[in-house]
Amino acid sequence: MRSEGILIPRIFDGGLDSGRAEISGTTHGIGAYFWASDSAMISISITGGDMTLEGENSVCFGAQTQISPAFEYRIEAVGGVSEEDATTVGSFPFTEEGQVDFSGMKYAHLYAKELSSPAIVNTADLNIPAGIVGDNYKKDHSVMIEGGTSPYTVSFSPQVKGLSIDAYNYLVYERPGEPVEAQTVTITVTDQYKMTGTATITVGAVEVPRYQVAVNSGQVLNGPGSYKEGDTVEIQSTPSAGTRFDH
Repeated sequence: MRSEGILIPRIFDGGLDSGRAEISGTTHGIGAYFWASDSAMISISITGGDMTLEGENSVCFGAQTQISPAFEYRIEAVGGVSEEDATTVGSFPFTEEGQVDFSGMKYAHLYAKELSSPAIVNTADLNIPAGIVGDNYKKDHSVMIEGGTSPYTVSFSPQVKGLSIDAYNYLVYERPGEPVEAQTVTITVTDQYKMTGTATITVGAVEVPRYQVAVNSGQVLNGPGSYKEGDTVEIQSTPSAGTRFDH
């Protein structure tokens, strides 16, 4: 996903003065635009599309500006649908306009920043096979993330008891001590600008150990196969003439 646009302050008598600044363009899914100045934004409004705005103090962007502190604002476009569906929204135009106090400023750096959503690129390598209770498992492939802006955070939905990700992005599954059915889990990666990407994996069932029954003379009445602890197994055997049984 990317955003495009430019923010232009009003110029008065060859310098910056109080006035209106405007940014417009077309956003695709979730987008983000920024501006920085050495004075706070007085007011801001957005028209076109279904959008939200987040603002916070930020470090100066770019050595050229020498602005400190800078005020940074982030626009999140949700395109008329829930934020969870924002990455699938088509493009739509918008205009953002802010009333800025430029008085006394020597320089303002106003800019647009393009962002991309992070993506997990090796989903097929991340499925966790079925296993035995209490048998811990660690993937031999790390979660590979491309795009977005690091650092990233990773979360799971639904939360699976014992499932985590280590400091090197390897999935670790500490299988519980009781049986659990196979589960489908969504991994969400979030970058520093709250752009997200998801992948769906399968966490295999957790089972109790199973055993084979071997009979030297006779047959297992309830059929061949494996049995777990506590199962009842019936064995039939026909003794040869003269065989003695001890109880």
